[in-house]
Amino acid sequence: YFESLGVAHDNIVFSDYTSATLYRDGSTRASIDPCFPSKLGIPHVHNLVFVKHAKKPLDAILFPMLDDMPTDLVATRGCRVCPTITATASAVRAAFARDGDTFVEKGIRFLSPFLNLAQPALLERQIHDQLKELLGLTREENARAVRAGYAELAQFRREIKKRAAVVLGRLETEG
Repeated sequence: YFESLGVAHDNIVFSDYTSATLYRDGSTRASIDPCFPSKLGIPHVHNLVFVKHAKKPLDAILFPMLDDMPTDLVATRGCRVCPTITATASAVRAAFARDGDTFVEKGIRFLSPFLNLAQPALLERQIHDQLKELLGLTREENARAVRAGYAELAQFRREIKKRAAVVLGRLETEG
């Protein structure tokens, strides 16, 4: 999506890989949630705010709340994301606003749009509404970027299926 809009790779900053240190450093705002993936949201955003932002100022952190995902399963009504995972962005936002708004203090926009990847037309509207001002997006640019994002997702899924077939074949062969 971002690549097709011409956003330079060095303008997209990811948090560091999950590690015991990353978790420990960011867990001071800890979530009491028993879900490990959800607990990681706060430490990863902490890493962006207090490590990455210190090296190169960030304009925004994008932490979407994903609801319905594309699926290859047939005869299903949807492929819903766990509600705890979907709501993690809200928990993260609250954790950083507990003792004053850290994002406002640091000059970082925290964007957590609710996105439905299973319905491309809906996603197109949702993401445009959230990013049009930040990126100066027209509807046409956004539509093209969404199509490019879905094309890349389709390619990724094809690659994963190929890898899975190799692993399953090996497992069968090895018993």
